[in-house]
Amino acid sequence: MHVCQRSHPHKEGATLWRTPQARARRNFNNSIARSSNIVYLTRLMAWPAYFPPDCPTSDAVPADGQVWRLVRTSSPDPDDFLSLKEMHPATRRTSERLECQSCGLSVQRDPADCVRLKQRVRGYRDHLVASANLTSAHGFTLPTPSKLGGLSHTTWWVPRLVEPWTFFIVSTEVDDGSR
Repeated sequence: MHVCQRSHPHKEGATLWRTPQARARRNFNNSIARSSNIVYLTRLMAWPAYFPPDCPTSDAVPADGQVWRLVRTSSPDPDDFLSLKEMHPATRRTSERLECQSCGLSVQRDPADCVRLKQRVRGYRDHLVASANLTSAHGFTLPTPSKLGGLSHTTWWVPRLVEPWTFFIVSTEVDDGSR
């Protein structure tokens, strides 16, 4: 039996992307489709009025997975989930991208980065580590590693009707070395 190099021998009609040009074309087409879907999804969500146009950015992805954030008390409240833009509305950032990023919340993908943040920043030393499992209904995220926030730092853009304090739970499993 002769099998064409481009067809998969076990699946009728399936295509293998054997040449670099074919792979590049497929990846480009997938990124265009993904980008169009993201833009469409961000337009469906209702964002706070202080968000600039085209925020979240086009490279953001639907929220997914567990994240951690520092909160003040064992019962997180709305004040624990204020963006930099909400806390300092008059401050203008140096670029549109940073302006958009300031509208999101800082979360970590690794709880150890929250612990390091508590140790490095005096104002966070008495804070607690809270976590939540995010889904696409919770908005969009983008990895934004930083020296202070660590490699797992992520910006999370929260839609207007989502109330994070209702589903973040203070974690008793994260060892912050303070005991």
